[in-house]
Amino acid sequence: MFPEKTRELRIEVDLLAEMAVFNRFDFFLEPYAQKIPFSYAADERCELVPYLQTLPLTPRFQACLEGISRTPLPAVDFLMALNPPTLPT
Repeated sequence: MFPEKTRELRIEVDLLAEMAVFNRFDFFLEPYAQKIPFSYAADERCELVPYLQTLPLTPRFQACLEGISRTPLPAVDFLMALNPPTLPT
């Protein structure tokens, strides 16, 4: 609550953000997932059911999916092609 009427309210915020380099290759893959495409083990499929369910494809998303090569590749190479690194601007 303000004690008097005013015509202006100014809020200043100071922010200190710590920037860090992130190693996007800091993960391990199961041996069966070293190459894409792969199939999950039965017990993993049960746990992943919520993430494996799909909705009907829109035309735009269908076109995007059709542009992805299905040639078997090492998983990291596939992910790099799917998500190319961005350069700092």
